[in-house]
Amino acid sequence: MFLFEHIGYTLGASILVTGVTTTVRDTLSRHKISHQPEIITDDVKTVKNKIFPLTAWIDSLGKFLDIRLLILGSILPDIIDKPISMFLFGNGRIFSHTLLIFLIVLLTGIYFYIKRRATGVLAIAIGLFTHLILDQMWLDLKVLLWPLFGWSFPRGIREIYFHDWLAALISNPKIYIPETVGMVIILSFFLLLMRKKRFWAFIIHGKF
Repeated sequence: MFLFEHIGYTLGASILVTGVTTTVRDTLSRHKISHQPEIITDDVKTVKNKIFPLTAWIDSLGKFLDIRLLILGSILPDIIDKPISMFLFGNGRIFSHTLLIFLIVLLTGIYFYIKRRATGVLAIAIGLFTHLILDQMWLDLKVLLWPLFGWSFPRGIREIYFHDWLAALISNPKIYIPETVGMVIILSFFLLLMRKKRFWAFIIHGKF
């Protein structure tokens, strides 16, 4: 269980991708209108977004996706699989860590986006994708490509995940370093929400 890493890295990567996409789009737009006289009537919000592009990037992400569902998707495989594994498999990476489940959610998200321009399921799918990447599921193909190698999952030692996560968070640098980085990203995001007085708008609507 890498709680802060999954949330923080997913959030940070999504903001970064949105920022790159927004920058490229704006650059192409400026080239298209470069022959026109410069417009100097920028409002206060536009000027601030030029000075603090991170705000504009998050704003663009929030307009396209419900960031709450993106965060949920980033930890959903653990929310589903860990409790099941404590009673059945002993392996915390089972159904929700498979490519099959991800593709089902992704295709469902694409369907709803095409039909209704709804991006909720798509946000969850993006979160699921980053979770599989961060868990390096390509190293466990029997789980990732389930059920191609059989219907059963590899069995493991039953663990008390929250307790083991706390213990590793203190003693294992492979865990506490990425968890610390993820925590910094999460705290920075919420501090920005507070500074912009958008905390409750995010909690209620998922928008920045």
